[in-house]
Amino acid sequence: MWESMLAWRREQRVDSIHEWFVFAEREEYDRVFPTGLHKTDKEGHPVLIQQLGRVNIGALYKVTTDDRIRLAHIAENEHLRRAVFPACSRAAGRPVDQLFTIIDLEGVAFTSMMRTTSLLKMFMAMDSNNYPETLAHMAIINAPGWFSTSWSAVKSVLSGDTVKKIQILGKDYQAALLQHIPRENLLVEYGGASAGRVTDNIGPWQEPLLPPVEMLPEPPASPLRPLPTALTGQEDDAEGGVDVTVHGAVSPVATGSGKADGGHSPPSGSPPPSAKRIHRRDLRHDP
Repeated sequence: MWESMLAWRREQRVDSIHEWFVFAEREEYDRVFPTGLHKTDKEGHPVLIQQLGRVNIGALYKVTTDDRIRLAHIAENEHLRRAVFPACSRAAGRPVDQLFTIIDLEGVAFTSMMRTTSLLKMFMAMDSNNYPETLAHMAIINAPGWFSTSWSAVKSVLSGDTVKKIQILGKDYQAALLQHIPRENLLVEYGGASAGRVTDNIGPWQEPLLPPVEMLPEPPASPLRPLPTALTGQEDDAEGGVDVTVHGAVSPVATGSGKADGGHSPPSGSPPPSAKRIHRRDLRHDP
């Protein structure tokens, strides 16, 4: 499954989808198929709401196509992974990499159920095969009595682990949702106390990042201590030594002779001792 998922990502160019795919019809799409994220559940998972029962099928396919709906769904999943989950992780103070999904079938007509089921099957099959670990829980609410037939077709393309996370609810769903979602985070229309619309996309992912914490300035560097005499080859100045030139000093090496007095050659490369470093106590005035 892992290898097939990687192959699918390469074939669909998923890693770069935000660079080459733009869902320009988003505003019209949301109008005929309201979908969005709204706050988080008790575990910090973002809550995705798809009002599938309100889809105007005729208007939907005047706005877009199945292929572009599929690409838009991939782009949304990648946005979840790259932006929404990290934001929810920061808000929760722990890793968050799953979402809670509500699929609302209120208003779905039997005559349009085949097309609606086709959309649902496409979304859920794609997620089950290529984003298998991103679903924490799914609640399908306002399901009509005849939905069981359509659900059998959808369930056939899902893994057993995914099916275990899905709950089919009728009209009496509020208590079940409130077991997972805080009342203040659940939309008013679903029995909660949160104002707004599905398409407002309210949640931690809209909050700006905190500015970086200003670091304390580093303490000033202490002055460097002088290196030991053994390393520098110079005598210590502790007693006030100064550099002086000894007046009248004559190099013991005769010019051009290459020999010092006594017939000894000075060490090769040694400078003539025309100057030396002495201490003040050694200075004497000329008589």
